[in-house]
Amino acid sequence: MKTNYKNRFRKQPLGFTLIELLVVIAIIAILAAMLLPALSAAKKKAQQTRCLNNMKQLGLSFVLYVGDYNDVMPSDASHGAGWHQEDWIYWWGGWFSPTLPAPGSPYSPPVSKSNIAQMIKFSNTNSGETIFRCPADISDAGRIANTGWTPIYEYSYSVNGMGNPTGTPQTFGFASTWLGPNNSWVPFKYTRALHPGNLIMLAEECTDITAAEMQPVNTYKIIDDGRWEPGPNSITVRHNGKGNVTFADGHSERVDGPTALQAQNDNPNL
Repeated sequence: MKTNYKNRFRKQPLGFTLIELLVVIAIIAILAAMLLPALSAAKKKAQQTRCLNNMKQLGLSFVLYVGDYNDVMPSDASHGAGWHQEDWIYWWGGWFSPTLPAPGSPYSPPVSKSNIAQMIKFSNTNSGETIFRCPADISDAGRIANTGWTPIYEYSYSVNGMGNPTGTPQTFGFASTWLGPNNSWVPFKYTRALHPGNLIMLAEECTDITAAEMQPVNTYKIIDDGRWEPGPNSITVRHNGKGNVTFADGHSERVDGPTALQAQNDNPNL
């Protein structure tokens, strides 16, 4: 009988055994478990940095604005005052006519037309990508559930409007307002700030009454318009227990809630 040497020396097919495959899968799972927390932390850090950059740009816009408007700050964009041309941010809905609505009318031009956006030629009207919104502020559920207002305020930042007047001259806050006597205009001059390096101008407010946004939970109001009123309002804790703020001199940093609510940090007269 002849021997088939060709078949005798043919190599057996190569492949992984079931045990080998399970070992590889286990190693991949362990590596993924080690890497995912690091990736999550890196993503949060990137969001915090982008948010801080947003607020720095907005701070620059305010500095440029007061230089063009005789040191008068823009209006606080308060829900109670309705929309006005002087508002720092336009958030009352789309442009419903080819011309600007009259002062006090319910609808504003798009956010890109606001005085502050115009200072740095910002034109993006997408609320999810705009410099007026933190990239970690990804849900409007809290706004819808806890404000009951239409439209909701879709943005993350608000201007210091502490104690804006309802019948007396303005002594607190850092914004002009249309909440004066009989809804009159009350200007506030930038130069009235005694210590601009310590005075919070823009705050990143809470957007929900959850532990991820607010400490202590259910203690403060969530953001509902362009005005931050320290006391009833606090800042978010979404950035590792702190929130971003912009000071009157234009610099931005991350601070905690108690620091933001200290009188020397939100009262321009101190």
